[in-house]
Amino acid sequence: MPVEANVFDPDNPYVLGPHLCAAASELPLTEEDLPLFGPRARDGVEALTAAGMLRRRRHAWYWTDRSRAGDLADLRSTGGAPVRLVEDGTGRLLGTVDAGSSHGTVHEGAVYLHQGETYLVLGLDLEDRVATVVLDEPGYSTTAREVTDIEITEEREHAAWGAARVSLGGVRVTHQVVSFLRRRVPSGGVPRR
Repeated sequence: MPVEANVFDPDNPYVLGPHLCAAASELPLTEEDLPLFGPRARDGVEALTAAGMLRRRRHAWYWTDRSRAGDLADLRSTGGAPVRLVEDGTGRLLGTVDAGSSHGTVHEGAVYLHQGETYLVLGLDLEDRVATVVLDEPGYSTTAREVTDIEITEEREHAAWGAARVSLGGVRVTHQVVSFLRRRVPSGGVPRR
C-alpha cells in the first residue's frame, strides 16, 4: 500500500531542525551542504549550535548527542516521538501511535483496534509515551470529539486570483480533544447512562 501524500514547509524549524540533526549524525554538515536544506538552513544550524545539539568544528557541524538524531524527525506526523501501545500484564509492545493523534485514539477509556483485535486503553502516560491496553470486547467503540482553532498570525505576501485573495503567511493551529463518544457495536447507537 502506498504511503499517503503529504505537504509540509521545509523551512519550518520543527521540520528543518530535526532533519539537520539527522543529516549531521550521518556525516558532518558542510557549508556546501546547506543549500540542500533550503534558505533557512544557516539559521537552523546556528540555532542548533547555540542549543548544543550541533557543534561547529573547522568547516563542518557535527551531531553531539549519543541518542539517535533520526528519532527527532517524525516524518509521518510531525507530532513528536511516537506513543507505544503496551499490553497490560504481559508488557508486550503491540505497536505505536503518532504523538499528534494519541490524545484522540489512545486516551484512557478509548477502544483501540489493532490488527483485527479490540483493546481497551487503561491509561495514557504522555511523559513516558506509553498507552497501556488490555484485550477486551466492551460492546462499544469510541470516537474523539475534537476542537480545532486556526489563527492567522502574519501575512507575508498575497495576490489576487479572480475574485479571491490568495495569501502566504503564518498561522497558529490549536487542537484539543475535549471528550469522547461511545457508540454501541454494531448498531452505532449512543448508550444512555
